[in-house]
Amino acid sequence: MNGYAAFADRLVARGIITDPWVDGEPRFAVEPHLLPEAKAIALYTAAEALGAAWNEFTQAALAADDVTLGERLGLSPLQIALARVDAPRWHGIARVDLFSLGDSPHFELVTTEINADTPTGEAEAIELGALAREDHGDARFVDPSAVLLARYVAAAQRLAPERGAVGIIYPTEFTEDLPLVRLYRKAFAAAGHPVVLGSPFNLDGDEDGTLRLFGTPIALAIRHYKTDWWSERESAFDDEPIEDSDPLTRELALVARAIEQNKAAFVNPFASMLPQNKRSMAWFWEHLDHFSLETQATIRRYIPPTFRLEACDFDELRADKDGWVLKSDFGAEGGEVVVGREVSKELFAETLAHARPRRWVAQQAFRAAVDADGLTTNFGVYLVAGRACGLYLRRQAGPTDDRALSTGVLVETD
Repeated sequence: MNGYAAFADRLVARGIITDPWVDGEPRFAVEPHLLPEAKAIALYTAAEALGAAWNEFTQAALAADDVTLGERLGLSPLQIALARVDAPRWHGIARVDLFSLGDSPHFELVTTEINADTPTGEAEAIELGALAREDHGDARFVDPSAVLLARYVAAAQRLAPERGAVGIIYPTEFTEDLPLVRLYRKAFAAAGHPVVLGSPFNLDGDEDGTLRLFGTPIALAIRHYKTDWWSERESAFDDEPIEDSDPLTRELALVARAIEQNKAAFVNPFASMLPQNKRSMAWFWEHLDHFSLETQATIRRYIPPTFRLEACDFDELRADKDGWVLKSDFGAEGGEVVVGREVSKELFAETLAHARPRRWVAQQAFRAAVDADGLTTNFGVYLVAGRACGLYLRRQAGPTDDRALSTGVLVETD
């Protein structure tokens, strides 16, 4: 523990991450994961192929009619309108989560999701990678996340209608993503932009479409406020009420006007809710022959068979619960993800009984590779403008959630 305390002090001294503990336990691994170059290439290849597949899906979804989007993705009319505001744009930065299969002699990969809306972990990947590089001075060790921030800033700048102030919009009542906010504020300020921080409720605007955050006109909005939080909020369970369920009508009107009049760009664009929605994976499998041959091959290789829950036979799911995972459309960090083999028959059945219609999928379960410590590794590959350029590793026994051990990564080149 003394070794971890010293490591935590070094991390905190960098000024981005200030919370190296969770409930008194370490959040980070002291030693980095040394990843062979061949495996890094395999991860990047998979992530870029999946990014291209989700792009094809997103363009198809945006071209579909509203009834189809409502049925296949479970979106409300307001969410559909929001997704179309900046169409066909949807991507700036995303994180594809990949696991290696435990029953394969090779580094065979599968994905559980793409975090395309408001991806997290960038601060951890960059800061842990920098410390790992300090401790491993050998030139053959490369920090894969060293280029992530510069590429993201450059991509975001290209989307802005003009060079001006940057507004970072995030849920100011929460603290867990403050490292990411600090990271982005520092990066855009270093690139010469005035930076303003605030929530959607701090937005205002002019009739000509100018968008203001705390009174400052912004040309680029870095959005770390989930798309589904801007619209009507409704629990994925029919017996669980949610407070503050009303959409942000005033704020959405300001945003839509700014985008339509090309006065401000939002990164990520709101259409990122479409690939973020886990029902996109059911769309892949239920309409496989509608995609290009390349995307069909990507789906079969990397995405476990996935189906809209309402299209499944519940009796068959209950009888074979260990073979299935239930996921809500916008569940995150292990929330609203029910791994059949990890839960009781009663909890699995209760989930099926109270899962709100058109909000869930059933996905075939797989067994991820387990290391000598009994932990599985979640390889999070960042995509910026469709290109892989960073790695975020989390290790945990069982499904990944907010208690996973974040681990720095170095790629070991030949």
